[in-house]
Amino acid sequence: MDVEESPSGLQDVGVQRPLAESQQSEQHSQPATSTSRISPSGNTSQGKEGETAAETHPETRIRDDEAARKSAIMKVLLGSFEASDIDPERALAEKSLQGIYIYDWWEYEYLVDKTMTDCAVIELKHFEHHHENELNSYQFSLFQQIAESDLVLCLLQAIFWSDTELLAFPQGVEKVTPNHDGIVLPPLPTVRQHGSGATLLPVENVELSTPVVLRPTLLPALVIMELSKGALSSKFAVVEAVQKLRSEGEPVPLDLRDLSPQVVIFIENSPILLGISPLSDAILGRRSYLEAEVQEDIKILLGEDRNKAWEYITNWRMAACASIQLSNRPFMEIERTTFADRAFVFFDKGATVLSFHQDLFSFTYNWHVTKNRTETFA
Repeated sequence: MDVEESPSGLQDVGVQRPLAESQQSEQHSQPATSTSRISPSGNTSQGKEGETAAETHPETRIRDDEAARKSAIMKVLLGSFEASDIDPERALAEKSLQGIYIYDWWEYEYLVDKTMTDCAVIELKHFEHHHENELNSYQFSLFQQIAESDLVLCLLQAIFWSDTELLAFPQGVEKVTPNHDGIVLPPLPTVRQHGSGATLLPVENVELSTPVVLRPTLLPALVIMELSKGALSSKFAVVEAVQKLRSEGEPVPLDLRDLSPQVVIFIENSPILLGISPLSDAILGRRSYLEAEVQEDIKILLGEDRNKAWEYITNWRMAACASIQLSNRPFMEIERTTFADRAFVFFDKGATVLSFHQDLFSFTYNWHVTKNRTETFA
């Protein structure tokens, strides 16, 4: 995707071209300074004696330094997922990482006899209960927002885009269709920079007749401006538009994979996920990236101390689980009072009556990602 030069008025709100968006945009890149880039300190335009103009160009140096920094981050990240066989340099060059399910923590039993995936599936079934065959509009669930603001996804997309000011662009989910032999084969978990394909994260569960695929998408404001075809003319307008559609539950009628239109419906009472971390709120368009707390989160996530970064990711996951509990209870009470006998219910195998699914959210964490300990949230 080739992003056109920003109108002069955008400079008033600090919008700058990302260093690397795609091969095409790199060919047309111009010097720019942006606090949102992954940029080391101390770069100057003065070169050593004997260096060529290309070698002394400040943007070239930033790119060279970024390449080393990105590679180091990617190597540590792959090690954390026990995927050292994947070539980090190739992943960075292709802006794509396949074969790693970055939401593996959804499979751990943080809840009483339930994983996060189990609860995500229940929320999906709740949506289908009211909006059958409308999965294109399934864009604002609690677990969609968790998926979009996941810090590992943010980290990967930040180094793919060379830009840390990314906004979640809502997309629906889809069911995996059988192949010509009638066999259902979910795609490999894949995180890609938009333009080279779609981020595809399959969700499989015994309660699903067929797996579904999430497509959480993070984009720089300039790319969203281009997608709007002139409707949005500034970074402020982009953030304002994201805030509005999320607060009103207006699904985006566009499939980013091929830019094709899709039929969507308005969703009432869409839940709002807020407060897991300053960076998560910024990704979802609910805080400014200029706030000091957001910038501090970014420094930790992309900093040289990778142990501190992983600790931050681990703590964020715990906070995400707690946030699901806090957000779900009022949402399900609205469900109960709004729909009465048409409210979504599930069959509790341990009882003889239908039980409201908020009962799933009595939390017991068994946090065995980094250490064995149990925390109970009443």
